[in-house]
Amino acid sequence: MKMYNVYKFLLSSVIFWVALSCSHPNRPVLKSDYQPSSTDTIVTHQTCPVEAFHGVSVSHVSTVDIEVGPACDVQVEGIQSVVNQNSSQVTDGVLHIGYLQQNDKQHRQMHVRIKAPALDEICVCDAGQVLVHGKPLVGKSLRVNLSGVNVAHLNACMQMHEIVGDVNDVMFTNLHVDCHRLFLSAKRAEHIQLRGKTHFYHFDGDHKRVDTQQLHQS
Repeated sequence: MKMYNVYKFLLSSVIFWVALSCSHPNRPVLKSDYQPSSTDTIVTHQTCPVEAFHGVSVSHVSTVDIEVGPACDVQVEGIQSVVNQNSSQVTDGVLHIGYLQQNDKQHRQMHVRIKAPALDEICVCDAGQVLVHGKPLVGKSLRVNLSGVNVAHLNACMQMHEIVGDVNDVMFTNLHVDCHRLFLSAKRAEHIQLRGKTHFYHFDGDHKRVDTQQLHQS
């Protein structure tokens, strides 16, 4: 019984001194080795001056918003430290959105808004969602490559002679087409919805994943 009282007294003393030391105004503060930069939390908006382009290639962002409009324009929104690293450039007529370094968490907060009057190539890799809207996308041919995308809504009517699509590891894809020939290949695609009209249609993949009820063949 005496030993129990001794242990109880010692334990009470330890708790008392720990509480006292924690409440002391001059106690040292433990700091993390990483101190976030002020630019890591600031959301900024930047317009990127670019020359005319007819194709886009974007990767490692949250949203790619493409509007079919009168002139080429590029806007990037996200964490300031990442936006400042933006190296948008046009090579052989294709707009490439890239960064000097990759921080996957921060890049997932990036939003890219693109305007273009016409496109013959849309390539998006590792993105949350892809949106194509606005006026009809008119041209001779269009190539669409989507890889590692959660949701893709290509709602702008694609009025082309030929459309070639490659969908790889995409949760949901919605395509609005008005073309003579449609070639579509899909791997690990959960659901693809096709609507519009085409003269010739060929699909390479699991036909159970494709909804063609709104696609009319003439």
